[in-house]
Amino acid sequence: MSKKEKTKRARIPRGWDSSSLTSNISARELKRYSQPNLLRIVGLALCVWLAIWGAAVIGYQVFLETPAYSWIPLNLCILVGIAAALRAIEGFVHAGSHYHWCSNRLMNDLATNVLAALPVFSLVQHYRSGHQLHHSRFGSADDPEVGRYFQLDLPGLDRRSMGAFFLGMVKRLPRYFWAWWDQIRTTPKVLMYSMLWHVGILIPIAIACGVKVAIALWVVYFLIPIVFILTVIRFITETAEHDYIGRDRNGGSDGGSQVTATSELESTNSNIGRIHRWFLHPFNDGWHAVHHLRPTIPFWNLKKIHRLMVEVDPLGYGRHHFYRTRVLQIPMSGGTIKQ
Repeated sequence: MSKKEKTKRARIPRGWDSSSLTSNISARELKRYSQPNLLRIVGLALCVWLAIWGAAVIGYQVFLETPAYSWIPLNLCILVGIAAALRAIEGFVHAGSHYHWCSNRLMNDLATNVLAALPVFSLVQHYRSGHQLHHSRFGSADDPEVGRYFQLDLPGLDRRSMGAFFLGMVKRLPRYFWAWWDQIRTTPKVLMYSMLWHVGILIPIAIACGVKVAIALWVVYFLIPIVFILTVIRFITETAEHDYIGRDRNGGSDGGSQVTATSELESTNSNIGRIHRWFLHPFNDGWHAVHHLRPTIPFWNLKKIHRLMVEVDPLGYGRHHFYRTRVLQIPMSGGTIKQ
């Protein structure tokens, strides 16, 4: 996107009248839906980490005890599963950026960093600085997602077939990889803090199994998934969340011209198919349209609020939200989604 185009891009209007929701649901009930829950997210985060380390132990045992034709495919599946679990951990960082862990901001950030952000080489405070701009200056030149959207030529990403999408992704992945770490501001200092976190986790493993085994487990079952596999998963998910150019009512683009979309609602896609729910957007993270309109709602209530918004505003939100249920599907608009 040229400098001239950037200066012309103002914040895209929200495109939804929240009074349709607030006039039908009491302020007390909305507040209840917006309550953070530290115990819930801590419990989920610990379960995800236990699953990751459990999968690593199983993979290592399979490697030790089975022939290559068995342990190679099994471990490949395990690495993909670990990467999907790490995507959930990144989702917890996102939740922390909106203070969904705890209403006490210091406690929120401490818990988020210890259980989610530091392990994936980030700090929630750094993540929040860019993500708040994404919400408050949506679609403008200040929105960091807009810069990546045009720099990576995401309007030109071909979703007509798996092969075409794969080729387009391969071309963009190197630039995307560095753009991600730059956007979440993974500085050398943050990287040092993260490595200290990992060393603290690896010390007891090294004592029990030896330093070489501990390092091998970390490289194979953490570093490889987060660098290589999670990057692909995150690319697929992030490139499916927004369409900043205009599109017709059936979800198709306007023919490729860089026309600013009419509203934040119509620029945002929910991704809610089975693969999205279990692999790409775990823990309800795929309900992206309602997240943008009500960012105070934590992930466990997004689907509930979506249903309420469709019910109280069928001609507004109900008709104008976009969603897909398959990875390469062109987003469909409103109404026909199964509730």
